[in-house]
This record gives sequence, structure tokens and C-alpha cells, in this order.
Amino acid sequence: MRTPVVMVTYLLVLLMTWRGCSGQVVKPCNLTLFSSSINELCLNKFSQAMAASGYQERCPWPAVKGIYNTLRECINELNAKTLCNNWHYLSEGIYLDIHDKFFSECGPPVPLKDPPLTIMVLLISPGIIFTLLMPLLCLPLTTFHKEMPGTLGL
Repeated sequence: MRTPVVMVTYLLVLLMTWRGCSGQVVKPCNLTLFSSSINELCLNKFSQAMAASGYQERCPWPAVKGIYNTLRECINELNAKTLCNNWHYLSEGIYLDIHDKFFSECGPPVPLKDPPLTIMVLLISPGIIFTLLMPLLCLPLTTFHKEMPGTLGL
């Protein structure tokens, strides 16, 4: 009679073989197909649509949101087709180039700056004061109902 460990091992091997899990190989990303197809299928259409929008004079963002979403869908489909879904640096590089070229005029309307010192003190000081006073408030509350030694419960 075989031991239970050997039986469980045989059962797992049989189950994995029957389910098709053993020997399953993940295909690699097809970088050549991705690189050659990205310009033809996605970027050329996006560039033509952006040229018609007049992105050189101003920030085109709200008006071209639909065009941008179409480009994003095209890149996602191409990632799935070429098995490059988890190769995020490929897509991120494309998006960075697009933002540098087409959306360089977009930015915050006014430069952001720190608030004045008085506002900073008003925002920060309650947290500091509360942190310092918590032990003083908790000590009487935790010892309020305890009997003092030597009082015999009176």
C-alpha cells in the first residue's frame, strides 16, 4: 500500500496534466510587431487628427479627449494582440512622447506656491497640540474608576 503523500502527489500530477496546466508556456511579447504596428495603426491617425485640431496655438485638451481615448484604445488593443500587456514601459514611453509633442502648452494656469506662514501654522498646530494633550486627557479617564490602595473599597 502506498503512503498518502505519494497518492496525493500522483493525484496532483494527474489533475494538472488532465487540466492542461503542466507544460503551459507563456508566449513572449512580440516587440518587432508592436514597434512596426504602433506607427501605422495608432500614431499616424492620432497625429492627423491632432493637426486638424490646431494644437500648436493653445492647449487642446478638452476638445481632443475623444481622439486621445481612441489612441488609448488602439494602444491597448495592440498590446493585447502582440502579447505586450505587462510591458508597461512600452506604452508609457509612447504616452510621454505624445504629451511632450502635443500637450506641452497644457499646464497649471498659475504656478502653485506655498500658503503664507500664518495659514500653515493654523493648519499644523491643532494636530501638534492634540498629540501633546492626549496623554494628559487619557490618564485621568483610565484611572477614574480604580480603587485606591488602602481604602478598602470605601
